[in-house]
Amino acid sequence: MPPCGREASFFHNFMLCDEHKLALVAKMSVEARRAARFNPLDSFPGICYAIGLPNGLVKVGYSNSNKYLKSRLKDLKTEYGEPTFTATLPGGFVAEAVLHAALAQYRLPGRGELFDCPGHVVLKEIERLSAA
Repeated sequence: MPPCGREASFFHNFMLCDEHKLALVAKMSVEARRAARFNPLDSFPGICYAIGLPNGLVKVGYSNSNKYLKSRLKDLKTEYGEPTFTATLPGGFVAEAVLHAALAQYRLPGRGELFDCPGHVVLKEIERLSAA
């Protein structure tokens, strides 16, 4: 049981309820975006990815290495089907936070990292971030 007394649904070296999980994720995202303002994305470890899903949605996430990225892409293919596009961006979770913020208007509430966004918009944003 977490310190707040509510049921835990997330573990980040300690148990968190849904409300505090969302607060932690939001804080980490703000800090990641702040770090990106002062450092190039390729200075951060990991890989951010965007995958066009067969249902028209886009999944944006990150992986810590190429090995884990390949495994994650395989899992997503099994779960959703053949992707319509795959794009990557250096910078891991920092690049992911920046891309999430750039695509915020397309984010599906309550669906985590899924966006109802045209693929060309995502690819253009990744191209813009890669050039920065």
